[in-house]
Amino acid sequence: FQKLSSHLLVLNIGIFSSDAESFQTLKNVKHDQLLVLCLRTNKTLDQLSWLLGFPNLKVFRLEMNGLETISFPDGLFNLEVLHLTHTMLESISDDTWSKLINLKTLNLRMNRLKLNRGSFFKGLEKLVKLDLSANELDSIDKQAFQGLVNLECLDLSNNFHMQNLDPEVFACLPNLKHLRMDNTKIEIDTKTFSNLTRL
Repeated sequence: FQKLSSHLLVLNIGIFSSDAESFQTLKNVKHDQLLVLCLRTNKTLDQLSWLLGFPNLKVFRLEMNGLETISFPDGLFNLEVLHLTHTMLESISDDTWSKLINLKTLNLRMNRLKLNRGSFFKGLEKLVKLDLSANELDSIDKQAFQGLVNLECLDLSNNFHMQNLDPEVFACLPNLKHLRMDNTKIEIDTKTFSNLTRL
C-alpha cells in the first residue's frame, strides 16, 4: 500500500486476503484525494482507526467483513454513502454514527440487527436513504428513527419475524416518500401512516 499514489480517487481491494500488518501499512498512508473505498470481504478487519487518512472519502463499501460491532474515527465529514451489507452486525451504540454528519445513504441489509430499544441513528439528520432489509427485526421502538427528518426511503422488507410496529414509529419521518415492508408479518394499523403525507 505504501506505493499507492496520493492522487488516487478509487481504491477497490474487495475479496482481498490480507493480514493485520497490511492494514497497518494502509493506516500510515494518506490519500487525501480518495473518494471511493471498497473493502468487501476482508475478514481481518477489526477496527477502522486507519480511516483517518481518507478525509475526502465520499463512498465506503464494507460488505461481508464479519464485524459484529462498529465505530468510526473523526475526520469522515465528507462521507455520503456507506454500505455495511452482510457484515453480521448485531448492535449499534448511541454514538455509532455521530462522526458521519453528512451521510445520505446507509445500507445495513442482511445483518443481525434489532431495533427494540431507543434511538439508533443519532447524528444522521441528513440521511435520505436507509436500508434495514433482511435483518432480525421483530419489533421497532417508537424512537428508533428519531432525528431522521430528511429520510425519504426506508426499506424494512424481508424481516420475517417482524410483527409489532408502534403506531408512532414513523411520526418523526415527515419527508418519507418510499417505504417497503413486504415479507414481514406486520399487521397494518392506519394510525401508523397518518403522519406520512408524502408517502
